[in-house]
Amino acid sequence: MKYDAIIFDLDGTLWNANESCTEKLDYKDRITTEEMNSVTGRPIDDCIDLLLPGIRNKYADIKELLTIAEK
Repeated sequence: MKYDAIIFDLDGTLWNANESCTEKLDYKDRITTEEMNSVTGRPIDDCIDLLLPGIRNKYADIKELLTIAEK
């Protein structure tokens, strides 16, 4: 099969995972979709540090947990 084009959804225009991520993680302080949107485009480490300050001290595997929640 030959394709004419490829769709690459870099900015979340077609599907935005922010809402599903905020709902799937069981964290006492909820992160709003607006807060997630405020860090969109930054490296994941920056996002974690800005939205969840100090969480790396408690959950060393936070990046893996976030990756799972996004799926």
